[in-house]
Amino acid sequence: MKKSFFPAAALFFLSLLLLSYANHFDNNFQFDDYHTIVNNTHIRSISNIFNFFTEIETYGTNPDNRTYNPILVTLNAIDYWIGSGLKPRVFHISIFVSYLVLWVLLYLFYKKIFDLSLEDRWNDWFALFATVFFMQHAANAETINYIIMRSDSFSTLMIVTSFILYFDQQSRQLHLHYLTFLLGLGTKATGFIFAPLLAAYILLFEEKMPLWGPLLIRKNFGSTLSFIKKSAPVLIVAVFIFYLERAMFKQGNPLPSGGDGASRSLQYFMTQWQVIAHYIGNFILPVRLSVDKDFTLVSSMWETKTLLSLLLLLSLAVAAICASRKQETRPISFGIIWFFFALAPTSSFIPFGQIANDHRTFFPYIGLVMALGWFFALKIMVVRNCNPTGRIAIPAVAMFMAIIGLHAFGTYQRNIVWGSAESLWGDAAVKSPNNARVQLNYGLALMEKGKYDQALIHYNKALEMSPNWSYVHINMAILKNVMGQPEEAEQHFKTALANHPMNPSAYYYYAVFLNKKSRHQEAAELIKRGMQVSPNYGGFHAVQQDIQRTATKMTEELVSYERELDKNPRMEDYISLSLSYYKAGEYKRCISVCEKALQLEPDNAIAYNNICSAYNAMAEWTKAQEACRKALEFDPNYELAINNLRVAVEGSAESKQ
Repeated sequence: MKKSFFPAAALFFLSLLLLSYANHFDNNFQFDDYHTIVNNTHIRSISNIFNFFTEIETYGTNPDNRTYNPILVTLNAIDYWIGSGLKPRVFHISIFVSYLVLWVLLYLFYKKIFDLSLEDRWNDWFALFATVFFMQHAANAETINYIIMRSDSFSTLMIVTSFILYFDQQSRQLHLHYLTFLLGLGTKATGFIFAPLLAAYILLFEEKMPLWGPLLIRKNFGSTLSFIKKSAPVLIVAVFIFYLERAMFKQGNPLPSGGDGASRSLQYFMTQWQVIAHYIGNFILPVRLSVDKDFTLVSSMWETKTLLSLLLLLSLAVAAICASRKQETRPISFGIIWFFFALAPTSSFIPFGQIANDHRTFFPYIGLVMALGWFFALKIMVVRNCNPTGRIAIPAVAMFMAIIGLHAFGTYQRNIVWGSAESLWGDAAVKSPNNARVQLNYGLALMEKGKYDQALIHYNKALEMSPNWSYVHINMAILKNVMGQPEEAEQHFKTALANHPMNPSAYYYYAVFLNKKSRHQEAAELIKRGMQVSPNYGGFHAVQQDIQRTATKMTEELVSYERELDKNPRMEDYISLSLSYYKAGEYKRCISVCEKALQLEPDNAIAYNNICSAYNAMAEWTKAQEACRKALEFDPNYELAINNLRVAVEGSAESKQ
């Protein structure tokens, strides 16, 4: 039975997985994919791989969201190279192939853990069913569809691979598990968790010690020393590399803005009790999956929901301690420990801007599947041993098939939701209506479809929730401009820059706006400032080239007009032409034309003022002062000349400091 059915069952479940994900391969880039992949010029050349390991700026264009994940950036660059550009299908295929590799290794991992606890003739089936349940779980669609979150799936693959290599005596002696451990850590910081997980494995399965107080008991002294000797090296390496990275590459503080750091950390920690309870609920019934949640920080631990969540987590902790006392129940203990350890980086006292994300459960759910799967396996074995002819396998398999079928359907439906920005953020707007990011991104998706009035409704909701958020003002500016309100649009652009001067998108979209308004010099200045903030922002170079082309064409037209004007010179036209030259950044030509105007009218204050403005733009303060004083000789009340003279005097004073 085993030899004939097991391969067929594995092939069937593999086929079901392929079918459930068949509609996701053409899903587009979403959300953080844009600043890490779409707009990131570093990944567009495979020759930049060395830089990924030495420059944190290569991670993405958003300075606030940069982390040191060189392996992740390398994977993105390889897929860009394979696809000869930004082809989502190539990225999805690459991610899914690694997902299938995880299938194989996860089965071997579960089988090893189960066999160490209690050898049974059905363990291969229990391991298969546990693997299938994890792989087919609908919540994983949040990670597999979200391209940049290959950081979760690939780092998890590296952690499981590290365990497989550790299990093998020969590869352990060669320390090969350190290599995959480092690859996981280079993909995402959660790769660090392999170290404490390995320590828990050594404690439970190699030293066969329970969790509660074994290290302090004198009779366990030998086992304690052995445990420390085995687990300390990888823990030391993990801590050393973790802090070395942060010392070499100063990363942004994940603490949300505003409020006292200590009190906010405590609030965040208490909020995570509810968040983890939500994750457990999604594990049991994943009907509230959303690309972005709308959790808010709790103000007191005495809230009913917070206390009930804490009670649930404490119950799981007690269950882990109790299950660790017996060898046959230790996979339950290890699975619960895995779940809590895997969530620790984002669910502890260190606050993150995003309080909860359903894609974060990819790594932790491996532990819950282990614990729950082995719990049911033990129950099935008890019933089977009490009643050998009762055919317990038939109803158990039937129930399992029904559950897997529902998860496959749920996965297929989530892929459809991820199929477009409008459906993705529309779904989130229903499930997470109090999240400003959700309202903003849904509005953006509607704006791209030309549904401006509907987009404005959601932008206003986002603005009400986060009035100082620069991205809200950027997109509101774009919308207002499209709706024929350029004055309001420009005010939103200015607010976006004032609120967040380190946001490259604010410089880019404001520069595009100005360039289309023929304010090329202002646009060029914004691009220059933006490139100082984020030089690898892809759009900057395109706008810069467009400004240069436009400026060149405009200059050629102005020069041609000047030649015609020289044939029939008119003072007013020279003045007008000087202003056009000034706006185009042609300051020397501006001065030259003004001098021609002065030949016609030597006492023209406007011509001298325009010369002063041009010299100010070139930071030639002395000449600027001379020109402005000339203008004021002919018109002492000329306000523009007075202001320009003040600029020249202040500029001269600053240059001498």
